[in-house]
Amino acid sequence: MLLIVWGGVELLSDRVFSTLNPNAEMYTKPLKPSFDEEVLDTMSGRIRSSFPVLPSVFFELNPD
Repeated sequence: MLLIVWGGVELLSDRVFSTLNPNAEMYTKPLKPSFDEEVLDTMSGRIRSSFPVLPSVFFELNPD
């Protein structure tokens, strides 16, 4: 009996004290459903040009 009461109180408190915002879905949906590959390529080029040493150089140091 105690277990049933405890379960009921637990479920009720979850509903009453829930911290989820009902508008949360608006904040979790992407602005655009698809990626703009041109922008991604531009960003990738910027990142590569900012590296002092390219990551591929490290793979060439140990040719196993």
